[in-house]
Amino acid sequence: MQSLLRWSIENSTTGTGNDAASSPPPPTRRTDLDPRIIDAILGRPDSELMKEALSKAQDASLDEDARLTALDDLEMVTFLLSFLFPSFTLAPLCAIPKNCRVCVTALGSSRI
Repeated sequence: MQSLLRWSIENSTTGTGNDAASSPPPPTRRTDLDPRIIDAILGRPDSELMKEALSKAQDASLDEDARLTALDDLEMVTFLLSFLFPSFTLAPLCAIPKNCRVCVTALGSSRI
């Protein structure tokens, strides 16, 4: 029993100067990562998705199906955010007059 105790004390890592050579280096911040790679893995932020959908919905050069798809995308992101954060509304977005008509059309005036 005594030899087992002696062996465990000799082979344990206690943070003394002996262990400094065998410890791993401290973590460093990686600078070689491209933000596009992170966006591909995690997806773009919801705020960017909402801005993109709103701009597509207001773009008169797109056909009606593309604009309706953009409104559906806006509604889906809004639904997800309102599910995660019950106090989420589109009121700040609709404070901009040109966006208000699109928000009311897409989501109905009762959800704003």
